Amino acid sequence: MEEYANEGGNQGKIMTEVSELVTRRRVREEVLKELEENKGAEKFLKECKRSALKDVETLEKSINQDVKALGLALLNSKAKKIYDPENFFDPESSMVINLKDNNESKFMDCVQSLKIPYLRKIELSYILKCKKRFKKLCDSSFTWRIGKTYLSNGGTAIKAVKKLKIKKISKELSQILPKILHHVTFSCFDIDQKQLLRVFSLCRDKRNLIFKSCKLHLGIVPELSKALDRCKISILGFTNCGHPMLTDWVNEPQLFDNLIKGLSKSEDLCKSLTSICLERNPPPISDITKILKKYHLSHINFST
Repeated sequence: MEEYANEGGNQGKIMTEVSELVTRRRVREEVLKELEENKGAEKFLKECKRSALKDVETLEKSINQDVKALGLALLNSKAKKIYDPENFFDPESSMVINLKDNNESKFMDCVQSLKIPYLRKIELSYILKCKKRFKKLCDSSFTWRIGKTYLSNGGTAIKAVKKLKIKKISKELSQILPKILHHVTFSCFDIDQKQLLRVFSLCRDKRNLIFKSCKLHLGIVPELSKALDRCKISILGFTNCGHPMLTDWVNEPQLFDNLIKGLSKSEDLCKSLTSICLERNPPPISDITKILKKYHLSHINFST
C-alpha cells in the first residue's frame, strides 16, 4: 500500500487510509466484493485489487460486522460517495474502543467525521488516562445517536478508583450523554455529590443507569428531587459500589440509607423505577428491605 501511495494523487491517499483500516480491523475480501458489485467503482476496484489483494489474502477470515460497516463507510467517503452510508448500519452495529491503544486512536481519527446514523452500543475504556483523546472524540463524533454506552477506566484496581475523579470530564459528559438513548454505564469513577446530581440530571431520560465499582460520596443525603424531575429511569444499578474500599455499605449502612432517601425525594423516580441492582458487595439484605420500606419504596425489586 505504501508503494501505491507514493505514486501521489488522491487515490494514493485513499489507499493508504484503506490499508491502515484493513490492517487494524481485518476488513478482508468483503470490501472488494462490495466494491465489485457496484459498477460505478470499477476503476477504483482495479487499483484497489492491484495494491491490496495480496495483503487481503493474509488477513484473518473473521471480522466484526460493525467494523466492517465503518470500513465501508470510510471507503464511501473517499471514493466519491459510491455508497449510501445509511445502508451500512443495522440496529446491531457497535464499537469497542480502547483509548489507550494508539492504533484504535488512529482508527477513530479515520471514522470520527463520518455521519453515522445510529450505533447500538459504544464502549470506551481508559477515559481519564486518555482524557485528551476522549475530549477529541466527544468534540467531533457525538453527532451520532447511540443506544447504549459503557464508559470505563479500564482495568483499574479498586484502590485506585478514588483518584479517578469524574469531574475531570464534566464538560465531555455534557456532550456525550444527551446522545445516548437508553442505557448508560459508568465503571471505576470517583463521583462526588455535585457530579452525582449532574450525572442523574443528564441521564434522567434513560431507561437504565448503572454504576459499576464506583466510589459514591454519600456522607449527606443527596438532593436529587430537581435532578430527577421528569425521570424515566426504570433500572438503577450499583454493582460493587459497596466494596469496602469504595462506598462500604456493610460497615457504613448510613451511606446506603442516604442514597435511598435522596432517591425517594423524586416522585417521578418513585413512579418509573422498577428495580435496583446491588450485585457484588451489597448491603445486608435485611438492611436493604428495611431501608426501602422506610422510604416507601417496598414496591421496588432488588437483586444482590
